[in-house]
Amino acid sequence: MGKVMNTISIVLYGDITCNSKAWLEWYDYSTRMISFLELSPNYIGISSESFDSGKLLQLKRAESRVKKVINEGERIMAMSIYSLPENFVQAAFDYDVYLGRKTIGIKNHVILTLNQELFPQLNIDKTIGEMKQHINFESGEVFEMMNIESPQFYATKVNPSSAYKSLKIVKVF
Repeated sequence: MGKVMNTISIVLYGDITCNSKAWLEWYDYSTRMISFLELSPNYIGISSESFDSGKLLQLKRAESRVKKVINEGERIMAMSIYSLPENFVQAAFDYDVYLGRKTIGIKNHVILTLNQELFPQLNIDKTIGEMKQHINFESGEVFEMMNIESPQFYATKVNPSSAYKSLKIVKVF
């Protein structure tokens, strides 16, 4: 396992529109958000009819293929954009920033998870407003958690909140 760090996540729940335009807008938003944080969006995870390996792909190598799949209207279930350090060990724990949009699992959601040190760069209300453009918003949370407990698992609600020792709910909206 790579570095252990405290993360902050913003997660919004609701229905997700699954057309090409909506997925392209998520892709563009995610890459812009990571760039805004002065990092490089460098890996992508995508779950669709033709992308189902579960492996992350280098964004530069996969970008044209991903955009082609989106533009051709292929059914996409999830897309995640990462900023990973150059010598990362395990993407699930070593990311600096992670943005995901998922229609698989118990709850559809969009999520932004970042290293706690980056959080002061965000205007939380503005960020929530921007994220609401990518989901038919029903509810949301801001929470802190150690990366080793996997904020993405918590966001999918597969386990009760009591299963996470480092979880601290900051805001519910």
